[in-house]
Amino acid sequence: FNATSGTILITTGGQSFYNIIFNDGGGSATYQLQGVLAVANDLTVTDGILDTKSGLNYAITVTRDFIQPGGRVLAQSSTVTVGRHFTADGTETQSGFNNASLVLNGTGTLTYTISQSWAHGFNNLTVGQSGNTTTLAYSLSVFNALTVGSGTFTGATRSIFLQKTGTPLVFDPAATVSLGYL
Repeated sequence: FNATSGTILITTGGQSFYNIIFNDGGGSATYQLQGVLAVANDLTVTDGILDTKSGLNYAITVTRDFIQPGGRVLAQSSTVTVGRHFTADGTETQSGFNNASLVLNGTGTLTYTISQSWAHGFNNLTVGQSGNTTTLAYSLSVFNALTVGSGTFTGATRSIFLQKTGTPLVFDPAATVSLGYL
């Protein structure tokens, strides 16, 4: 999608995309979901705003890589599920995922570039699924719950800031966790 301005309504009709790229070429376009977005390979946000629609919070499922080298993602309170690598540049809007849930269900790297890791991240984060390894490339916050499956969650020099009191950490007894600080 390459519209340069306005709000572009993304209606999938229950169909999935193989690859999808959002790029407004430096314009001011907002690509707003009108339903669940399923991508069989890679989702890329190069420029523009991908909005999961406040109040409806449409889910995004990506079989392989979620790539956001530019632009913004307003994930609202949606669940974003990624099969391999999640890479997002949060320097333009660091709070874009603060209310969202991120599920990494394969082996891959979580790279979320933000300048204030104690103040930005995800509402819920699920990593280290059975037989898979999630590698944390940058420190970040989890505002509600960090769930680690029976796989591996690693990032020896990185930190996860758990913001919730009570039970902010849930992990499988078979999980392997290796972080700088938790």
